[in-house]
Amino acid sequence: MKNKKMINAVFVIIAILLVGLLSCKKQHVHQWVEANCVTPKRCTECGETEGDPLGHTIETIELEPTCTTNGSVYTICSVCGEKNILSVTTSLGHSYGEWKVVLEPTYETEGKKARTCARCNVVEEEAIPMLNNTDKINEVISKLKMVEATSENLNLPTLIDGVTITWVSARPTILSNTGVINRGAKDTNVSILATFTYEGTSVQKRYTIKILGYTVEEKLNMVFSTISFPKLINADLELLSSYQYGVVASYSSSNTDILSNDGKVKLGERQETVTLTVLLELEGVKMSKDYNLTIDKIEKIKYHQLITRFDDFVVKTDSPFEIIKNRLVLKDGLLEGTFESDIITTKAFSSLVCSWAATSSKSATIEVLVSARINGVWSEYITYSPWGLGLKNASNNQTKGNISLDQDEVIIRNNLTADAIKYKVIFRRTSTDVESPKLSLVSFALEIDNYNYYVDNSNIKEEVCYDVPKLNQNVVPGIGNSICSATSTTMLLKYKGLSFTKFDSEYEHRYIAGIVKDYGNNIYGNWVYNTVTMGAYGFNAYVARMYSVDELVHHLSEVGPVALSVKGTMISSEKTYTTNGHLIVAVGYRYIDGKLYIICNDPNVSNVRCEYSVDVIKATWRKICYVIE
Repeated sequence: MKNKKMINAVFVIIAILLVGLLSCKKQHVHQWVEANCVTPKRCTECGETEGDPLGHTIETIELEPTCTTNGSVYTICSVCGEKNILSVTTSLGHSYGEWKVVLEPTYETEGKKARTCARCNVVEEEAIPMLNNTDKINEVISKLKMVEATSENLNLPTLIDGVTITWVSARPTILSNTGVINRGAKDTNVSILATFTYEGTSVQKRYTIKILGYTVEEKLNMVFSTISFPKLINADLELLSSYQYGVVASYSSSNTDILSNDGKVKLGERQETVTLTVLLELEGVKMSKDYNLTIDKIEKIKYHQLITRFDDFVVKTDSPFEIIKNRLVLKDGLLEGTFESDIITTKAFSSLVCSWAATSSKSATIEVLVSARINGVWSEYITYSPWGLGLKNASNNQTKGNISLDQDEVIIRNNLTADAIKYKVIFRRTSTDVESPKLSLVSFALEIDNYNYYVDNSNIKEEVCYDVPKLNQNVVPGIGNSICSATSTTMLLKYKGLSFTKFDSEYEHRYIAGIVKDYGNNIYGNWVYNTVTMGAYGFNAYVARMYSVDELVHHLSEVGPVALSVKGTMISSEKTYTTNGHLIVAVGYRYIDGKLYIICNDPNVSNVRCEYSVDVIKATWRKICYVIE
């Protein structure tokens, strides 16, 4: 207890000593500094303080940003100026307007452009480089104004201000490199590339131009421009129900007794005028046009097939000929004689095929020569060469001025026509004991431009089919692929009751091929030599030219079968093939569901018998026939 009291006394003494040490060493008067915002009143001598700091007097300041300086919000003491930043807003940057050219550049000096800040009106300037070749070109490009769509040819310039321009179209068939357009049924976009060149520098620019398709009205007018009719109508008209662009047509006749609404023509005793109204329609738009047509009267003369028969032969008393059993023959005791025809006037023709019907032999021949009147001048005679049954007969191609013989056709040359013909027939026999050649007719099949022949089929048979024997050309070894004509001739002769098995028991048409062959041209398909062969067996036969399927059907109904010369693609249910020249035999016709079909013996078809639609016949038939009466 006593020790504890002693310890406490020691602590008291120590405390008194410490206070004395910490107090001023000497007594003084305080030198006070007034209190401020952050420090209280204070003695500068001893550091003693009195009271509290005064504290800040705060003011908040907000500065807006400018183009070049940041904005801010801060506080500041109005007494001591202490500043405290609360937030900072980034400077706005200049808000320049559009560049304006102050000084245009030239090819020698730079230009100048300027723009102004909308907030602070500071002006910024930049130099514009001197002009170069590319600038020159771009200036021209800016001047060139191209249409976006057109229905007319374009004027594509090739030189502007010294800059050359070349054009290359991506579709030159629609828009050519020179700007010529080819419009179609619908709009077509075409890309065309322009290359601009100036002093070795080139710039390319591609333009897309819409080539406008024809309007509905244009299409209708274009179709009307394709519709025409002969000045003088003497045959049925082919009135189409549809045309290009999907145009639909209908027809109305002012006199259906003469011209029906579907184009059927009925000739009378005199010419008649009929108005045919053609109505075209497309996409709901209609357009009509009247055509005043002259319908011909019935023509008594078949101008395209002129035949001189035995009763037309003029035999004078001093003539070397006489008529015996309807045939012209040499008088007894004569070895040779020349029959000369009268002049036969014709419509203007560009070619003819002359044929004749005469019995002959190896010892008795017929030679036919033909002359044509061209521009009032008679040509030299063209000869078909002597012909006798069983001889190796040869036709020789000839050219004499404006007339020539090409195998079987007499051609009027140099785009001329002839308007009259005359002929000579030379009869020859090797001995007076040999029977004379016997001539029954001379025929001319004429090719006449813009010519029609009316046929009245109102009373023909509904259908016919002649029992013509069937022969296939391809079974004959060696020559089978080239004897279509000879095979057709054989079928017609066999139809007339002839048989040639005693000459060739295996292939009768092989035998006839040797008879009809043109040894001059080395062919079996000489039209004339084929019909002359039939005539040599005593039949009235000749080469015919027909001008319509109606004429063919009329012949099949009223006369009999004929051989047809065809060229093109032959399509039937039996076979489809393409030929550059072929002969078939038309043996009849019939209608299936209102459509006409020609019944044929085609020697190139395995079973021979087939049927060709009227469309195929129209597309392939060369209008040449072998007729045997």
